[in-house]
Amino acid sequence: MTIRAQVHHQHILAYNDDEHAHDHYNFFRSLLSSGYDQELDAMLEKTVRFFEQIQGVPVLLSMLVLLFKHRTAGETTPLPSDSLELYMTAIKLSAGGAAGAEPPEAIVWMLQTVAVANMGAERREFTSAHVAEALAASGSGADGRNGDLELWDRLLQRNSAIPLVKVLENDAIASLQGQGVFQFKHLSFQEALFAQHLVETNANSLEVWADDERYKEVVSNPFYHQSLNIGGSRLGMVLASRRPKWVLEAMDASASAAVRSLLRDNGAVTSLELKKCEELKELPELKGMTGLTSIGGSAFRGCSSLSAIELPAGL
Repeated sequence: MTIRAQVHHQHILAYNDDEHAHDHYNFFRSLLSSGYDQELDAMLEKTVRFFEQIQGVPVLLSMLVLLFKHRTAGETTPLPSDSLELYMTAIKLSAGGAAGAEPPEAIVWMLQTVAVANMGAERREFTSAHVAEALAASGSGADGRNGDLELWDRLLQRNSAIPLVKVLENDAIASLQGQGVFQFKHLSFQEALFAQHLVETNANSLEVWADDERYKEVVSNPFYHQSLNIGGSRLGMVLASRRPKWVLEAMDASASAAVRSLLRDNGAVTSLELKKCEELKELPELKGMTGLTSIGGSAFRGCSSLSAIELPAGL
């Protein structure tokens, strides 16, 4: 016969009760149900790691506050576990708040279409003409109708604003001539919508990822770095499905950070080779790359600041 007994210090137990610590325990048990014992550690690690990314980044903190504001008491929906999920949740909430009689999903589709066109043209500010061109080229909207431009105009006329978009210039004459000027309120909204588009379309608009030279151009172009950062492992898995063997060479700190976000928990990359990456001091992401079978012929030649690596189990 086995007997289990717990001994609690009186003051510690009282503090535990006063702070309702058991409520958190019950929350995670209800959230994970039968997978509590097996999944809790992994979920907590992923969530805490994500919260470490958020701290000190005002736009991310603002979106997290928005998310908490819209959560109902007792809601057990999991919190976002990465930047892309947080951005898209906040964007959908913002679209829903401004929708009125409009379908929120149509607003998100419209915003994403404009964002993708802007990223393709590498522009921050855009005009009414750019909006018309992008929405006309997109064909049917999320609801199957060609009404995205009309939706844009209706929102401007009714609210004098578009969700998440700053109106820089849009008087009657400018609007008539297609010269209204806009930009996303924070460039990262545009970058996140682009990252989500890449995930949803299997990165079809980045066909260059399969070509060595053009692939290097994407990685070395600072305009795309934040989109890669926000896309993280979700986007990294998509890109690795198109190109499982990665050769990364002569990256600066910004490019290195972007690529590392793509490599985090990426089980689809089968070969990784780094050359002349003097800025790279550590690569903890390597441990989570469970599909890795090779570190390339040149290994990490020229990565003079890299002192140690930890390979995934079984490599």
